[in-house]
Amino acid sequence: MVENKYRIDVANLLSFLPQDKVGNFSSYTPQQLLGETMKALNERQLFDVHQKLMKIQNESKDQTRSVQTIGEKLEALKQENEGLEKSKAQLEEVRLGKERSDKLTTPSQAAKTARALTLV
Repeated sequence: MVENKYRIDVANLLSFLPQDKVGNFSSYTPQQLLGETMKALNERQLFDVHQKLMKIQNESKDQTRSVQTIGEKLEALKQENEGLEKSKAQLEEVRLGKERSDKLTTPSQAAKTARALTLV
């Protein structure tokens, strides 16, 4: 199709690239080669659609990375929360133990405890 319509040998990209671009040809990525080919063929609409697709793809990759980062942060926060819950439970046990101890060491309670121990 391209060969017949534009009389271009697509096997030799240098034959239809603008001459000022030929020097850069060796450093082009496959994506850049495609873009330059579309420009050289005067397929501006196709090139614009291609650019939009590339932009959408890049945005999609960025979104995927963001989701992964947020997922990793969520996992770290869950682990931190578990550790804090364990600490909370331990502190609650200590608090309850201290309350029990304080009740036993009040003067009237201490006397009752001492009497109970002497009766045994």
